Amino acid sequence: MWLTAIGAAICSIGLVGSVVGLLLGRWRSSGLIALFWLNLLLALFDVPGASVWWSIPLLAIALYASASEVRRRRAQARNHEAAPLNEESDESRRFIESIPDWAEQHREKVEAQFGIRLDYDPSAFTALDEIINRAWPDHPPKTIDPIVIFFGSFVGETIRKLHGGTWAFNRKHGFHLQDVGQCATLFPFNKVRKRLLEGESLATYYQSVADVCRRRKP
Repeated sequence: MWLTAIGAAICSIGLVGSVVGLLLGRWRSSGLIALFWLNLLLALFDVPGASVWWSIPLLAIALYASASEVRRRRAQARNHEAAPLNEESDESRRFIESIPDWAEQHREKVEAQFGIRLDYDPSAFTALDEIINRAWPDHPPKTIDPIVIFFGSFVGETIRKLHGGTWAFNRKHGFHLQDVGQCATLFPFNKVRKRLLEGESLATYYQSVADVCRRRKP
């Protein structure tokens, strides 16, 4: 008796989970799995027409459908990762629109964690070098991409406010600042990555940018 009760409980849980999956549309095979659990539950109570033997082909079909669903989702994920951004994509536009907000978030995080107030002026680049030296004195951060986005957004926004320029994206250069000082194209995110990996000073980088813009002024 208690074995029947345990079996019924397991089947009920499986049935409820399958129905929920079916209603949420997460798995196309959820309907087949729900039928498997329902048939097994009815067979435990000797309901006419239900049989444990019917559960075997139902389970096999459900497992095959689930495996096909997994393969389909993996293929979709690979296709999504392989699909390159382009100049007109919504994703690239949203990224560019988010850069000023990320720069502001970076300022807030730096002040909260390091007690350093960053302004959009030349002194910020020396401060950024100091912050990187304090946070990662011996090796770069393990998870580098979020750091590159926040630091790069602030670096780029500071240069843009000081010397002008427009954020842009293309497949060749990625996200970059164009028409800086009406003469230069810069790559703040790439520069921050090099700073973290190779130690190239951001203060020196900015000084070279400022010198170029000063020389090119009419």
